[in-house]
Amino acid sequence: MSQEGEKLSRREFLTVGLGAAAFLAELAIPEQARAQLEKLLASQESAAERFEDTIARLKKMVWENKNEVLWVHVKKGSKEVALNILKSGSETAAEGVDVMALYKDKEVSRVYLVHTHPASVYFKDPAFPKDIAGQIHKEKKSKFPFIPSGGDIAECAADKVRLKEMGLKRETGHFVVEPSGVWSYDVDLEHPQMKAAPLHRDADTLADMYAGSPALRMVLGADLDTQQKKIHKEGGISGKNLKEFQGWAKKEWGVKFSYQPSQ
Repeated sequence: MSQEGEKLSRREFLTVGLGAAAFLAELAIPEQARAQLEKLLASQESAAERFEDTIARLKKMVWENKNEVLWVHVKKGSKEVALNILKSGSETAAEGVDVMALYKDKEVSRVYLVHTHPASVYFKDPAFPKDIAGQIHKEKKSKFPFIPSGGDIAECAADKVRLKEMGLKRETGHFVVEPSGVWSYDVDLEHPQMKAAPLHRDADTLADMYAGSPALRMVLGADLDTQQKKIHKEGGISGKNLKEFQGWAKKEWGVKFSYQPSQ
């Protein structure tokens, strides 16, 4: 397919503004929250697609987009919709629209948040060999993961607190799509390390205290970086070091990681 044909197919598949507005109009959420979301998402892309299709699309974006992207995938009844909720993004961070109001519709059974760690990070990381980075970009495949960060875990913890405060039970999930594969992660807030972690004192809510926690963003973040460097030093991810990493994270921090390689 020609480049122009690929662009046309993308325009036909993804809708801007109207798709998000049509979906939001069907949600049983407070009108003020609906109006705020409609305004924020008016210029964003959306797609009626299965979650598997969203993941497949973001796998391509890992190589095509220099900066992180952020989407939410929502299921209500038989309908599944993916919404681009990115407000701003860089190579190492993504800020999204607040979508907690989506949970207030009792028929919304599932909400998944998915963001990317782009392949451009290989060149940004001073410790990563530039020749291997070049080979990865050329072949568009990798066995060197960029695992979820301390900030990713902090946001996951904050979302769990928000849902608990709202008294809601929904199927939720947090995912990172990166060059080597797809990570999902969850946090046990009752784990001793999580309960003892210093929170961000200047935040207004408990959820925001978790989101800004220096223990999660900096201390856990540094530990995760050490684990990632260990995996890279061993020549990339393997069944052995994946199992070791998952065991370490669950035991030391109460964080559960699942991983599916791209190849």
